[in-house]
Amino acid sequence: MVEMGIVTDTAIELDIRSAEDKLEGIIGYRVEFVEKWPGDPLKWANPFIKDFKKHKNGDSIYCLDQLAVNTWYTFRVAARNLAGLSEFSPEQSFQTSAMRSSTSRLLFRTSFVLVVLFQCLVRMKI
Repeated sequence: MVEMGIVTDTAIELDIRSAEDKLEGIIGYRVEFVEKWPGDPLKWANPFIKDFKKHKNGDSIYCLDQLAVNTWYTFRVAARNLAGLSEFSPEQSFQTSAMRSSTSRLLFRTSFVLVVLFQCLVRMKI
């Protein structure tokens, strides 16, 4: 069973758990994900892949990070044991959020400072 947790501008938390984890010797999970905009065909030919080792402390939360801002993704999950991968879970979709306002302000301020610095250097002819 896979449940989506917190979604940010560049990450999502996935709660991955199975009643058979101990019985089947699950050692980890594979998450395959693709960018998927509504109305576009789903293409699994070249998915992004992230492999997770199963947490030894029993925690079931895994973070899929380094995602693009404000982008739709579809993902599926397979369990891994010594024999290989299970069948994939049903596909689920989510959208990362737009850039956080504090991040936007920081980028704006940094850009503004760089422009002012550049203008000063041009005037000084350095």
